[in-house]
Amino acid sequence: MFLRGMTLATDSFLEDPLGVPMISNWSRVTHAVPDIFHRLMDAVEQDHTWDPAAETRQPVS
Repeated sequence: MFLRGMTLATDSFLEDPLGVPMISNWSRVTHAVPDIFHRLMDAVEQDHTWDPAAETRQPVS
C-alpha cells in the first residue's frame, strides 16, 4: 500500500512539478476522524514513553 501511494505521488509530481498539492484542512480531517486529536495526543504520549533499547536488551543469565 505504501509503495502504491509513493508511486501515485511520484506520478502526480512528475506530471506537474510546480503544482500545489491539495491538503485537507483540519475541519475536513476532524469531520472524517472525529477523535483525531485524541489519537494524535495518545501517539505522542506513547512515543515519549517508548524505550527502543529495552526491546533489544537480552536477559542476563
